[in-house]
Amino acid sequence: MMDHPLFLFGLKLYDMPGAVEFFDADFCNTLVIKSDLFDKVPLKEVCSMLNQILLRNAYMSDLLEVGKLKDISEEFDLNNILVRQDYKIQIRFNTFEEAYAAYYAFSSANKPID
Repeated sequence: MMDHPLFLFGLKLYDMPGAVEFFDADFCNTLVIKSDLFDKVPLKEVCSMLNQILLRNAYMSDLLEVGKLKDISEEFDLNNILVRQDYKIQIRFNTFEEAYAAYYAFSSANKPID
């Protein structure tokens, strides 16, 4: 089971004390987001919510999409995974500049409107 992609995915999804985190050379292109709004919402809808925030806050790069696990049957679709209150969503961008622009967009969403 340990060499199965779902095992690695599970370690990334749960915030377990003492859990191993897997990072690669692009870790600085990654944002981690947690919100109570994501509770019991499918990952596809969470992605749509995040894209709406990016668009409203002038993000100009490609929008986010839910990834796919390699070597897993077509029946297993990450779009249908329900996000729970304690889950964190990890978003990987192509460049640091894109990640920074998204960070700025998400940060702007939390500022009060004048």
